Amino acid sequence: MTAREEIVNEDAERAVMRLDASPLRGARVLLAGANGLLGSSFAHFFNHLNRSQGFGISCDCVTKNELSPESRIYDLREASGFRIIQANLATDTPYDGAYDFVIYAAGYSAPLRFLRDPLEVVEVNYDGMKRLLRHVREKSQRAKVLYFSSSEIYGSPPPESIPTPETYPGNSPVTNPRACYVESKRLTEVMCLIYRSQGIDVKIVRPALTYGPGLGLQDERVLSQFVRKAHLDKKIDMLDDGRDLRAYCYGEDMLVELLLILLKGKEVIYNAGSDREEVSIKDLALTIGSIMGVPVNVGAPRQGAVGAPGRVLLDISKVRNEFGFAPKVTLEEGLRRTIQWATSNSENQNNE
Repeated sequence: MTAREEIVNEDAERAVMRLDASPLRGARVLLAGANGLLGSSFAHFFNHLNRSQGFGISCDCVTKNELSPESRIYDLREASGFRIIQANLATDTPYDGAYDFVIYAAGYSAPLRFLRDPLEVVEVNYDGMKRLLRHVREKSQRAKVLYFSSSEIYGSPPPESIPTPETYPGNSPVTNPRACYVESKRLTEVMCLIYRSQGIDVKIVRPALTYGPGLGLQDERVLSQFVRKAHLDKKIDMLDDGRDLRAYCYGEDMLVELLLILLKGKEVIYNAGSDREEVSIKDLALTIGSIMGVPVNVGAPRQGAVGAPGRVLLDISKVRNEFGFAPKVTLEEGLRRTIQWATSNSENQNNE
């Protein structure tokens, strides 16, 4: 077992200890976007249940790209109960028959992709989920469906709406360069609600700022950029003064949160993230620099990424109150595990 596989398996084992997974025993699962950061955490969790407790889960893992040795779920190609399906969900319908659980984690989350391929971003978010919901209505009406929306639909909330609750309507204009992502997520939420009114058990989650094993050095998000610079350049040069604030959620915590919503959720729309620690981008860089033993050069004040909110902190009281959930992994512990995974697999690519 490789170093990165050990970390992933440890996270899955720790997640198993934090919830009742019995509804998954013998289940047939469709996992769309299985090679993404969140999708792969589900895949490894299901595999751990099969290997350690004989759950007998059958999982169809749909991924757009052909798997390579650096893919997040490459090690599951021959895992018992798993079927890897390569397909473009915006145009293909690669699934068949009835499923007990359907998880739609497909889509692009890298900001540069929003600017480079806006139409493709829209098609994967909306057209892919539309095809899937039609299949569920025709072939799998008893399935529990989980759609991954995004906290980005909130835009940049005013101070009085932070922490941001699910009821906040959002304030992101359609002229925002990230609108292809934000508005296609919002439209797909509306579609999910329509199907729910027709009897389909679909729930919507709005995850925020997940990190952890699977977040490779090629990822375009700021946390990965800092780790890449520290690993390759032996220093972190920031582009600005890093004043924006973020509340990051480690993958294990996010996985537990999402599983609780999928298996037991009684509401329709949920925030998913962490309110344990809020950190500035500057302090994030300094923490990564300290862990990796490299200097950090803070840049001059300037406007951040185009369309990016100045502060992201979700109100997760709904999942706290309904499930008794609380994030457990500290930022420093999560960063250490993320860095260990990323630097032991420094050529990680092809994870869409």
